[in-house]
Amino acid sequence: SASTPSAVWPAAVVLASAAAAVWFYTHTQSYYRDFLLGYNDFGHFAVRVVATWEGRGFLLESPGLPPFWDHCNPGLVLLATLWGLWPRVELFFVLQALCLAGPAIFVYGLARAGGAAAPAAVSWSLSYLCFPALNQLNLGFTYGWHPVSCALPCLLAGLWLLARGRRWQALACALLACTFEETVIVVVAAFCGAMASATWWRRRATEDEITLDNWLSRTGTWLAWLSLAFVFAGLFLFEYRFAGFASFQTDRFSHLGRSPTEILLSPFWKPAAFWGQVLSVRSGYYVLLLTLPLGFRRLARGADVLATIALPLAIVIAWNRVAAKCIAFQYSTTMIPFLFAAAIAGDLRKAADTDGPSARKCISRGGLPGAIAVLAACLVAALALGAMPWS
Repeated sequence: SASTPSAVWPAAVVLASAAAAVWFYTHTQSYYRDFLLGYNDFGHFAVRVVATWEGRGFLLESPGLPPFWDHCNPGLVLLATLWGLWPRVELFFVLQALCLAGPAIFVYGLARAGGAAAPAAVSWSLSYLCFPALNQLNLGFTYGWHPVSCALPCLLAGLWLLARGRRWQALACALLACTFEETVIVVVAAFCGAMASATWWRRRATEDEITLDNWLSRTGTWLAWLSLAFVFAGLFLFEYRFAGFASFQTDRFSHLGRSPTEILLSPFWKPAAFWGQVLSVRSGYYVLLLTLPLGFRRLARGADVLATIALPLAIVIAWNRVAAKCIAFQYSTTMIPFLFAAAIAGDLRKAADTDGPSARKCISRGGLPGAIAVLAACLVAALALGAMPWS
């Protein structure tokens, strides 16, 4: 409101983020103390960080395995120094808590950059913290910390910077995020492709439009976006060819084919195997858990941003692994930033595109009604599906 000091709202987000981080840490610590936290993934990635610091091999988990035998995450080297400063396993619990809770601040900034009023932006931040697919990542079905969590603040910071027109800083955040897992490269390439398509179809945005379309008008042409998409796609292909994880990851999809080409053509080559997984009930539940709390119509209005997750989501639901279609595992990590960006854009577009007294009231409140609706949905969903104190 007009009588509320401008610093109060960001301070509220920082406090909520800090409280969530404390909860995430204590929750993980209690599981670890009671021998309920498993070795994978937290343990075998931690071993690589420790081995690097102690000089026993560059990101080496075992002498019989190359550094990137399962995932390409050279960004783990940055954590080796932290281990040297604080050589305790709690380092990874703190890191996990900060990487999951901290991005709420960027969600606030993203909503504000899109035209949301401060109270609405706070609601979006709280929705992010209460989002079941987010807070379930903390324990990761007893797997605990996973390096891809470190990409989460980088991606959301990049989106916030992009919304503010800071292209080079956003690109730096994207590149840093890509160092924590090769799947992040796929998502960034998909986002660039989605933005190229959206910019092609919508060359101009009205100056008074209350949407995140400013991303498009401030950040170059469709050709620039398309070029970036090809650059990131090429980076992924380079890593796939030389990093050493190709055989491990390809074997995971052996039900679809024996080679990358067969797997890519599996919708036509092996339709029963591919579509049987994609259209399964379990896949449907997984998609609902990711989208229902944010609202279908809201996400549909942000379809240009939502298109980013089409490819990674298809990969996950086509996989015949039960864990892949569970929000308690890390596979949804890279999709969460773009789900929220799409929902925020869609909600503000709904306010801008709808006529009538209710729409004008929504605009005057900076999208607050829609933001509160999403917060209520996330709070209720977290009761049964989340990993918060009230769950």
